[in-house]
Amino acid sequence: MYISLFVDVEDCGTPASDDVAGDVAEILSDRGLVANLMVVGDKARILERRGRHDVIAALRRHEVGLHSDRHSRHPTVAEYLEDKRWHDGIAEAIRREGPGVPVLERVFGKRPTCWGQPGGSWGPQVHPAVRGLGIPAVVYPETCTPRSDVHWYGGTLTFGYRHVFGGFDTLYSDDEPFQRHFKAFQATVDEYLEQDLPWMGLFLGHPIYIRAYEFGDVLNLRHGQETPLERWRQPPLKPEDEYRTALRNLDTLVGYVAAHPRLEAITVGMLSQQVGRAADRVSPDDLRDYAAAASGGRDLPTDDPRVSPAEAVDVLARAILARREGLQPRSLPLRHVDGPTATPQGEESEIAVSWGAFCDRCAQVESFIDRTGGLPAEVEWGETRAGIGSFYRAACEVYSVLSPRQVPSEIVLRPGPQIPAIADAIAQGTERGYRGWVIHKRDLNVRDLLELTRLQTWTLKPATFKRHAKSGTTRGE
Repeated sequence: MYISLFVDVEDCGTPASDDVAGDVAEILSDRGLVANLMVVGDKARILERRGRHDVIAALRRHEVGLHSDRHSRHPTVAEYLEDKRWHDGIAEAIRREGPGVPVLERVFGKRPTCWGQPGGSWGPQVHPAVRGLGIPAVVYPETCTPRSDVHWYGGTLTFGYRHVFGGFDTLYSDDEPFQRHFKAFQATVDEYLEQDLPWMGLFLGHPIYIRAYEFGDVLNLRHGQETPLERWRQPPLKPEDEYRTALRNLDTLVGYVAAHPRLEAITVGMLSQQVGRAADRVSPDDLRDYAAAASGGRDLPTDDPRVSPAEAVDVLARAILARREGLQPRSLPLRHVDGPTATPQGEESEIAVSWGAFCDRCAQVESFIDRTGGLPAEVEWGETRAGIGSFYRAACEVYSVLSPRQVPSEIVLRPGPQIPAIADAIAQGTERGYRGWVIHKRDLNVRDLLELTRLQTWTLKPATFKRHAKSGTTRGE
């Protein structure tokens, strides 16, 4: 099983946390492991300003991700996206997160391989924004497919948090609770191996929590509070003996990973290269198999690696239009398509239309995708509107029965789900993160963010690895 190791390097106001980040990086390097060090843009600036070239050198031996540009500083990610819709939210995320990319390049000499959600602060617009910034992956969100944490969402490779084991960083300095949690981790590894899970994450912690009893961000930025660094309340630090105990227990944990014969430690950047780009073509036979399977159910399937539901609408519409013109392409090009940006209302009763009218609506859908890059919420039929979910199911049914000699005389659009079923669980987990993160301002309004989160589940599909994990461990240089 692949396992990725994560460390969040973020506290800017507590100088002692700089040393911890360096110590953690060296422990990992001594074990021959390369971790994903999720560095906040502001933290990189602070390390550079403080002249901590020793810490920077230790961190540079690992893979670096952008843990947002400003993390807990207000406005946080969710706060700056709360009043934005889809396209203006993408532009705002690019504007806010973009400055962190050249900072990490300058300080560490490498581009970030991923963007990591800070705390419970996230928005679906981040995924296309990150892609636009040239960052190949997103980590830590609540998104997932029914059977995979490694997936595509918003057209961006994403590593969800469902199978990331954490909770160690406040326990390292106390042997007894650490050992209990360590045994729970070992049991979880055994369970995931038994399930033949391809990937899991191990969150090693926040350096500040390894060294201090409290988190400086919570003391100074709680519920919208904004404290300048020069007036930063310093968290109480643990005694030196507790800190040494913490480092010893951390070494025990990573030593277990390094020695485990069935775990292969791999970074997000390595996995991104292995997954590669999303497929750019689909064969008519594969599309027909997909359409036949999808037309037999009510849900919008998000567990097929060939196409997301949004991509399926696009390629099915083009395939049906090609059939109208008498064409039989050997393969069909795929492009990323966003989900709708407004909630489809759907129809209350069945709508029966002719083959010609359905083809006209396929052209209407294609025109909308060409203009906006995403799906329409609804398709018009005179004075009647059908939700895009109903159009999707009808397109699947049509394509599954098309032949070179025959087309259906009548096509029926039936009421049904307009958003993938998994959207509910993803939105609920996301809302828990919004409400549970103490940094957020008290009056944060997440209604629109949750709606867009649900709508963009149209873009979900599992990622596929070019090879499975081998015995042994991927080691650093």
